[in-house]
Amino acid sequence: MRGIWQGGETYTIDTVSGKLATEYTPKETQKEVAIQNVRSILYWVDKSNPLGPPPTDPAKDPQFERWEVPVRLWAEANGFVDETSPSIPTEVDDVHTPENMPRLSINNLVSSTLYGLSDTIPLLVTSSGRYPLSRVQIFINDRFVAELPYQPFIYRFSPKDIPDVQETNSVRVVGIDSVYNRAVVETTLLVRFDG
Repeated sequence: MRGIWQGGETYTIDTVSGKLATEYTPKETQKEVAIQNVRSILYWVDKSNPLGPPPTDPAKDPQFERWEVPVRLWAEANGFVDETSPSIPTEVDDVHTPENMPRLSINNLVSSTLYGLSDTIPLLVTSSGRYPLSRVQIFINDRFVAELPYQPFIYRFSPKDIPDVQETNSVRVVGIDSVYNRAVVETTLLVRFDG
């Protein structure tokens, strides 16, 4: 039903490590892989209950042999050999782990400093981690304000240029490294309105 014709059983790998994806594997590097078992649709789908489980005995359908035999002959003629569950990788993604996430720092913006509306703030984002940062996204008061695509990651701004600036503002920085690991760091921007 999802258009995966190579087989009915799938698993998800991380395309960077080639290993099984985990909860830390970013969506950008996940790939669904089918255990190769090319069959007719009647093998996988019960036509009386198409959204339900596969039929326990697909051969009970009178059309099954008419559909299954040509598909199996085509698969064999085109080099599609059935795989088994042991072909699923057993190792898990070791690139996208908490230990490998970037550790971000926001520099030149001090949360205890009171900034004037016209001050220029050179927000500098630095990182340590196993993989280099590839880009940084900056949000002020939950509003996206900039994406910095290369180092040094410096964003210069004045509080007066922030829409709906307040006395207390949240600054959130999202760092994405070269293998799509993400980290988030937040701080506060204090602004005075009295000149």
